[in-house]
Amino acid sequence: MRIGARMGVSYGLLIAALAAIGVLGLNRMRKIDSQMRNVVASWDRLKLVHSAVAKVNASGRLTLQSAILRDKMELDRLQAQIEINKREITRLIEEIEKDLGEGRSKQLLNRVKQARAPYVASFTWVGFLLEQGRHKEASDVVAREVVPRLAAFNKTWDAFVAFQGELVDAAARDSASAYEAARTQVLAAIFLAVILAIAVSAAVTRGIAGPLKMLQNAMNANDFSQRVSLPEDDEVGILAAAFNRMMSSLSEKSLRSSNERIASERRKAVGRVAFLSSSKEDNVTE
Repeated sequence: MRIGARMGVSYGLLIAALAAIGVLGLNRMRKIDSQMRNVVASWDRLKLVHSAVAKVNASGRLTLQSAILRDKMELDRLQAQIEINKREITRLIEEIEKDLGEGRSKQLLNRVKQARAPYVASFTWVGFLLEQGRHKEASDVVAREVVPRLAAFNKTWDAFVAFQGELVDAAARDSASAYEAARTQVLAAIFLAVILAIAVSAAVTRGIAGPLKMLQNAMNANDFSQRVSLPEDDEVGILAAAFNRMMSSLSEKSLRSSNERIASERRKAVGRVAFLSSSKEDNVTE
């Protein structure tokens, strides 16, 4: 594999590891976000419940005050405020129920609505009696029906609030647990990515530096018979093949030069021998 391709695969693995860490982190953050939305929704629902309960208790106090009043204008004002509170409580219950879904919360809210109906009927009857001037009967209805039904109504609200509080606590615990799990997994993924990066870098470096070291040693040997055996599947292998061809060429040139030098020396030696032989013959003739 070429060096460029090898580096590309290495970077690709690192990018894939980083992408996997990003996807893991996003998935975990999405889960935490969903759980936090549940916490916020439950908290907003509790605020609506507290507003509704405050209106219920306010209407109860106004009903009790109405039972002891004799002033017609003040009585009408209180009854008008009770009617306003009733409509506001209806709106709040509808708002609470809107995103409630099915389950335990829905059941508890249905109990609230069931307990509200007789309570509303009782203080409505008190208002009718007061309009008729039947104050004694109105006071009896308040003591006999309104107060007990108000207590029962508030008890259903208390059960609903307690369950919503449990949901908030559970969602908060789940969010904390999800955060810890996400942090652990992301840190583990980062650690594995670092180990992978080190391993890939070491493998790529060793694959390049090792053959180059072999070439360096062969060049420093000053021996034309040196050869480097490497596969020609990357730039270093191609360089090694070129080095081998160069060494072969140099070796051939060195051998040819050596042979020529030997032949030259041999010719010189033959010439000297011939010269000496000729000189001896001349001397004998004389």
